[in-house]
Amino acid sequence: MGFSALHFEVKSSTSQDFFRDLVDEGKLGEGGHESFNWIVDQHDYHDTSPTQADKRLAKRQHRRHYFTFSVSGKWIRFIRWDRAGAVVSERFNILKHSELFCQFFWRFAHITDAERGYDLTVEPATPEQEETFRQAIQDHIIHQQKYTMIGLDSA
Repeated sequence: MGFSALHFEVKSSTSQDFFRDLVDEGKLGEGGHESFNWIVDQHDYHDTSPTQADKRLAKRQHRRHYFTFSVSGKWIRFIRWDRAGAVVSERFNILKHSELFCQFFWRFAHITDAERGYDLTVEPATPEQEETFRQAIQDHIIHQQKYTMIGLDSA
């Protein structure tokens, strides 16, 4: 996941969808703002929830936002994550509305890295910065060990 542009969360069953639309199924596009509920009380998903995937990706990449897909059986959702939270689409049947999925990928293929959410202001550390960081860590470890030894002597 270190260099992934997109993330897919795939579940075999529709019952494992983390969100629930409040509109009738089959009426694509009739949902509105806040037209879904988060399903957490029916299942205990631990590290497989969308927020866990969000945390894992955010830890490994410098991103302003990114896209994930939640696939549950034949149903799929688009999710756009940023530091404030997520915007989740209505689910749609990938077999009946495959053009939506294809259209997303066509558009994604034609946008810039910045539009894909990569933070272009991040630069690799210089060798001098790496050495400064390494020395700071070593100094901190020595400082911790010194206080640990003092604590043991007075115990």
